[in-house]
Amino acid sequence: MLTFNVVKEPYGWAIRMGDRMSTPYRSRLSAIRDAHGLADAIRRQGGSIEVVVEADDRSANVVSVREAASTPWQVPIPPPPMEA
Repeated sequence: MLTFNVVKEPYGWAIRMGDRMSTPYRSRLSAIRDAHGLADAIRRQGGSIEVVVEADDRSANVVSVREAASTPWQVPIPPPPMEA
């Protein structure tokens, strides 16, 4: 199975597949959206792929999001912060 990793970089966000990287993104959401678009294109050709999203420092309650759904353009939304 292939994996796209959406990761925080010094200049913003990026989509990585192994050591390879895509164009840098200014926002996490843009990188997630494009990673899912790429994954959907691969799935339509019969490939197996997952998208792993690194947690944003501002959402410490989410460690990572693993998305392997086949629903087109599905962007994972982190759950709201848990009440104490």
